[in-house]
Amino acid sequence: MSSTKALCCKKIVCKKREAYLLSDDVVSLTALTGGGHIAEFHLKNPDGTESVSPLRGPRFPPAAQRFTFSLQSAVELPLLP
Repeated sequence: MSSTKALCCKKIVCKKREAYLLSDDVVSLTALTGGGHIAEFHLKNPDGTESVSPLRGPRFPPAAQRFTFSLQSAVELPLLP
């Protein structure tokens, strides 16, 4: 077993959110900065073929990206007397 590993830690953008990519020769982990959520996790194949992810990827974007609220679009309600 080799004692040299290609370690990596860099700031990236994943799914339109800030994240950190942590990886070595065996695994790759992407963690979001806004709450410590794991965005992606991949087991790397030694032969360079496509890696396997044991986590299911969501089909829809997170709620924070789907819904936005602005005061300009809010309806003003009359005050009760």
